[in-house]
Amino acid sequence: MNNGIKTENILAMVDKCQNLLNQYPKNQPNDIKTVMIVGLTGSGKSTIFNFLCGAEFAINNESQLTITNNKQEFSLINDSINSVTKSPNFYYNQAKKHLIIDFPGFQDTNGEEDQLLYDLLFNKIISFGPLKVIYVLENPSFKLSGRATDFQKFLNSLDTQNKNISFDLILNNYIAKQSIEELLKKIRQDLTQYTKYIREIHVLKGAQSQEVVNQIFNQESRQKLWSCIENLKPCEYAPKKLHQSEKISQYINNEALKIIQEYVFALDQNFQSQITNLVNIQSNEKIFNAQTNVKKLEELILNQTNKNPYEWFEAFVLTCQNILTTIDSNSSYQNCKNFQKVFKYFEEFSNLIDGYKNIEIANKFAKSQLTQIKQYFAVVESFYQQAMQAKVKQEQDEIDKKKLLEEKERQEKLLKSENEKLKSEYQKLQNQKQDTSVIEKLISQLNEDRNVMVSQFQALIEQKEKEEKQKIKRLEQQVQKLQNDLQNSRNSQNSQNQANHQNSTQQKSQNTQQNENQKEKQDQKQDQKQEQKQEQKQEQKQDQTQQQKQDQGQQQVQVEQKKQDQNQNHNANSTQKTSNSSSCQLI
Repeated sequence: MNNGIKTENILAMVDKCQNLLNQYPKNQPNDIKTVMIVGLTGSGKSTIFNFLCGAEFAINNESQLTITNNKQEFSLINDSINSVTKSPNFYYNQAKKHLIIDFPGFQDTNGEEDQLLYDLLFNKIISFGPLKVIYVLENPSFKLSGRATDFQKFLNSLDTQNKNISFDLILNNYIAKQSIEELLKKIRQDLTQYTKYIREIHVLKGAQSQEVVNQIFNQESRQKLWSCIENLKPCEYAPKKLHQSEKISQYINNEALKIIQEYVFALDQNFQSQITNLVNIQSNEKIFNAQTNVKKLEELILNQTNKNPYEWFEAFVLTCQNILTTIDSNSSYQNCKNFQKVFKYFEEFSNLIDGYKNIEIANKFAKSQLTQIKQYFAVVESFYQQAMQAKVKQEQDEIDKKKLLEEKERQEKLLKSENEKLKSEYQKLQNQKQDTSVIEKLISQLNEDRNVMVSQFQALIEQKEKEEKQKIKRLEQQVQKLQNDLQNSRNSQNSQNQANHQNSTQQKSQNTQQNENQKEKQDQKQDQKQEQKQEQKQEQKQDQTQQQKQDQGQQQVQVEQKKQDQNQNHNANSTQKTSNSSSCQLI
């Protein structure tokens, strides 16, 4: 494992380790014992594992040991120094109630990353509880081979302070002429300081012919080896230091510091770019939420003692993300979930990693940047409060202006009603044929009074509009002053933003003036339309009056015509009666 560790590589290793460990609980009932077969690559662990699983062996034409009854649970075997077992193999003997683990070689030829993987697996498995350990050492000669040094390193890596530790040692492939009894005596002398941990030493001779194979790997030997395993007492082992652990801590610290720096930079940029939008928020809910998260961030940075390094880092990332999304829901931030997964996994082995606690360096950096973040937020909050006060004042002025316009409309309606009454009185005077000059003077006086009142209201409205413009101008000056204060607190970093804000304020003032002018023109047009409507109504009433007079004249003519017709009929009837009377006399 080199200094340039990549997150994707170590994440793949962590996933692989976790997948292998997930098999362990599935194959381990609660009432069984666990047996771990360990040793260097090429020591014959897989051969012994397969033998315990029930494998039958034979010598092939190339004088190599092969399995004659292959099964799925068997491990691959190889007589070279290259490791064949790349991951643990599990075999559960239901009759013996033992779970056997064929563990990968401690010095695999694939490099440091695989060695770290094996260390993680070993520490994880021994953390599940007591287990039995069998160490396999290839020792063909009468004295300990060079691999015994690695065996001693393995012993030193265990918790030798625990006096209850014991395991069995298997010397494999012994082919020397000396007897096994002499070999055992010699080995115990060479391993005097470790004999208290070695419960029993087993010797398996090297299989150089089929006859020897039948003598070594028979059912009697298998049962004898199983009997030794059953008599072996389970022990609790302390985890061993992780291989190249200082590089792991360096990787974790560098990545954590890098991510913290990126989040601090993102907060700084986000505060600067979103400061104008913050003061335009309709409610202070977002300001309150952002302020709450900044306080959480401050508490997290200043009080680190109650969290382990991973918990602190996770809380820091989550708090920064909440601040960013509160200020701007569209803000994007880097995805560090892969690193968090690696960080969380190694947290379990923190006491085995040299320099793991150096995450405090990242905490110190975050603490140094916290002051600047708080200063930005304080300026934003002050600017927001003052802007909201100015906005409330402006809204109140709008309400007052609306009330004046409503009062003007009410007075105009009142004048219109009075004018209608005067017209009605005038019409009555006309019908009664009174002096028209008096009525005309009265109407003229009323029109003058109306014009005076309209002028007074118009002057009052213009005065209010002038005051409104002055208030807007004062608000613009206040906003300009606030912008200057903001510019000084940001140390001249946002001069361009201030200019844009001033232009926006001027544009807003111009838009306000245009809206007022447009409103005034609309009011004038409405007054003209109302006067035209009044004149039209007056002309209509005059036309109606003339029509009524014409109708009355026609009615009088019709009445006179009826009277004449009646007189004519009466005279005709009288003449007829006279003639009838004369006729009677003649008869």
